Amino acid sequence: MQPCAAMGSERMRILGRRLAPLALLLLAACQPLTKPTAAQPAAWAERKAELQTVNRWRFEGRFAIAGVETGGSAGIRWQQADAHSEVAVFGALGAGAMHIELDGDRLHVETRRGERVDGEQASATLAERLGAPMPFTQLRYWLLGVPAPGTESSEVLGENQRLASLSQEGWDVRFSEYLSVGGDVLPARVDATHGKVRVKLRISRWDWRRP
Repeated sequence: MQPCAAMGSERMRILGRRLAPLALLLLAACQPLTKPTAAQPAAWAERKAELQTVNRWRFEGRFAIAGVETGGSAGIRWQQADAHSEVAVFGALGAGAMHIELDGDRLHVETRRGERVDGEQASATLAERLGAPMPFTQLRYWLLGVPAPGTESSEVLGENQRLASLSQEGWDVRFSEYLSVGGDVLPARVDATHGKVRVKLRISRWDWRRP
């Protein structure tokens, strides 16, 4: 091989090594940028089905009823264990404390004087004391921000696949505020209306666990 040819080849190899990194940079610059995809919220149907199966939780708060002659406000503690709802109402709209139990469709009410009534009489007692019939069977689901299963409902979604409002069983329910609870969000403000009756619920503390 001639000296000049050998020197030329060596120079080409050196130049190739120097240009290789630049070629890689140029190639990378030509590739489309891939941005990380933000986690999308679960579909509403999936979230609704999940929350409708949550059956062990409790909360504390206050509620007020307006639009009836016996309206007023009271404190409330609600504990749910499977199909058993246990509700303590204290300072109940000027009518004293009440203890309410709902086992499936069986309703029991005990007043602070130790009077215990069941079934239809219990429903009538609640309507008289609270000033309006309370839909406890549906309410246990509304409190979680989902419609009660088994009956028709009209639903309006807000941000992040959370329920903003619903209409069910003659009640219009609005969810204007949520709390972060155990890695999820649950309602903190629930307003419900039925004709002239207006119910406002403010939840200060949630305890719950997923199924």
